[in-house]
Amino acid sequence: MRELEARGLVGAGLVLTEAQKEQRDELAARLYPVPRIVREALARYGPAAASAAADE
Repeated sequence: MRELEARGLVGAGLVLTEAQKEQRDELAARLYPVPRIVREALARYGPAAASAAADE
């Protein structure tokens, strides 16, 4: 997100060129949405992961 802001690619009312839009979309694709972060954390560290590790 910092990189998007530093390059001036986010904000209300921006008029971006096609190249800027492509760059913004490429950088935005690398962002992790909150639900994905939660799912991955639960899979790694949640109760199911803890019980599976205890069974080993």
